[in-house]
Amino acid sequence: TSPGAGLAAATWKRTAKLKAPTPIAEDRFGTDVALAGSRLVTSARAVDATGNAAGIVYIFERQASGKWLQAATLSPDKLTPTSAFGSAITASGDWIVAAAMTKSIVGKTQVDAQGLSYVFRRGAGGMWVQTQKLVTSAKSSNWWQGSVAMHGTHLVRANPGLDYDQTSAGIVDIYRLDPSGAWLPVDVFGDTASAVVAGVSIAVGEAELVVGGNSDWKKYDGGAVSVFALQAYVCDAYGQCDCKPWYSGATCDVCDKCATVINP
Repeated sequence: TSPGAGLAAATWKRTAKLKAPTPIAEDRFGTDVALAGSRLVTSARAVDATGNAAGIVYIFERQASGKWLQAATLSPDKLTPTSAFGSAITASGDWIVAAAMTKSIVGKTQVDAQGLSYVFRRGAGGMWVQTQKLVTSAKSSNWWQGSVAMHGTHLVRANPGLDYDQTSAGIVDIYRLDPSGAWLPVDVFGDTASAVVAGVSIAVGEAELVVGGNSDWKKYDGGAVSVFALQAYVCDAYGQCDCKPWYSGATCDVCDKCATVINP
């Protein structure tokens, strides 16, 4: 029987309340949370780990008794003050990605920081190792690193305030897990037509991506939620390639062009 069986008659009861090892009022413990099996990840983006408001990420593991015990903390290399590491987090399997919302890069100040996402992987012996540092592909210096989301081999990160084609619509960067263990960029987009601030919230599944934008600086129409479907090249009856949603179930084994497209 699945854990969800009979939930119609079930009730939710709090079984734990987690606190920072040394609680401080302005540390913002619980800034974001993520679950991956019996692993719980949370953050305190204002902790003075390596400087004022540098931020830190906590990892808790659920024991056989049901108790949550702190297993590790994450703090990336060369984290600077006011980076707000842990402003957004996501976890899947042995991977954790945490955003540093206002981490300055390329000598920029906090005012025009792009922010970074740090990738961590659980290795041998349960040790967490930083494997990558991701920065947006946009050629801009405005605003911050926003939401992050992961599902299987898909990783999505957003910069709500970054200029995309000289607007303030924000951009979304999409990555795919390579067999080598590296997350490689595969796509980037923004909503320039409506100028909705893209990436305030994001969610990703096996073949669909949802991007929430809570404002529209051109029309002031209250924002929008955009749904994107993973596309794949398929062949029609005449052997011509066409781009269709992957979840349609279409397959192609006719031409080399289709065979080279990466599908999930």
